[in-house]
Amino acid sequence: LSKETQMELYKKHRPADFKDVVGNKTTCEVLSNLVSKQFPKAVLFSGPSGCGKTTLARIIKSKLNCSDFDYFEKNSADSRGIDDIREISRNAMVKSMAGSVKLYVLDEAHKLTNDAQTALLKLLEDGPSGVHFILCTTDPNKLIKTIHTRCTSFQLSKLDNDEIEEVLNKVIQKEKIKINSEVLEKIAEASEGSARQAVVLLEKVAAIKDPNEQYAAIVNPETTKNTIDLCRILMKKGVSWKEVAEILKKIDDEPETVRRIVLGYYKSVLLNSGMAHAAKVLNAF
Repeated sequence: LSKETQMELYKKHRPADFKDVVGNKTTCEVLSNLVSKQFPKAVLFSGPSGCGKTTLARIIKSKLNCSDFDYFEKNSADSRGIDDIREISRNAMVKSMAGSVKLYVLDEAHKLTNDAQTALLKLLEDGPSGVHFILCTTDPNKLIKTIHTRCTSFQLSKLDNDEIEEVLNKVIQKEKIKINSEVLEKIAEASEGSARQAVVLLEKVAAIKDPNEQYAAIVNPETTKNTIDLCRILMKKGVSWKEVAEILKKIDDEPETVRRIVLGYYKSVLLNSGMAHAAKVLNAF
C-alpha cells in the first residue's frame, strides 16, 4: 500500500450514507426517515465499540446539512465535568455560523460525572431551536435515568462475521488488496463484531505478502519480526540448533506468545499447502 492509502483505512472508507452502512439496518432505516422529517433534539446511541455510533452521527450531520463550523465532537472521557457542559451550553446559545443546525456529539457519554449529566438535562430538553445532541456510549447503565427519558434511544449491535467480511471485501476491492480467504475469515473472527477493528487488522496485514505471515499477524497482533524469523527457519530441513538458538536470543516475547505465533503460522502453512514438515513442527508445539 502507498503512504497515502495507509492513511487509516477505517477512516478513509467510513460510510457516508445510511445505505452504505453494513449491519443495524432497521436503525438506519428509522434514522433515514427521521432526518427527512423532524430529527429529535437528543439521540442516544448505545452499543459495543466499533459498531458504528460515531459513523451514524457523521451521516446525520451530513443529512441535516450541518456545517463543519457547527458540528462538535467531544470525548466525554476527556471533557467530563460540569464546567465542560456549561461551556457547551454557552456555545449552543450562539447562533449557527453557516446554517440553521448545530450538532453536538458526546462520545463515551457515560463517563460524564453525575453533576455534568444533570447539567446536560436542561440542554437536552430546553436547548435552543436547531441545536441537536447525539450521545454515544458503550455503557448506557452509567447514564442517569433522566438522560434516557430525554433521548430517542437506539441500541446498536455488533456485526456478525458475514457482515464483517462484507465490510472487508468492500475495502479490499477499492484498495486492490490481495489476501486469501483463510486470513479474511480470521480477521472477521478476531474483530469480535467491530467493523473498525476489522479494517484496522486488514490494514495491518495488507503490506505483508506471505499469507502464512498474514495469518500469524492476525492470530497474534504482537507478532515480531524475530518470531516470524523463527517460524521461517523451523520450516527449513536440516537446520542446525545453533541457527535456531541465534534467533531465540533475539526474541523478547513471552514463551507462550512465541508458542501461539508459531502455532498460528504453521496452521496457516498446513491450510495453504498441506506440508508434512509443518505438521511435524505443529505437533512439537
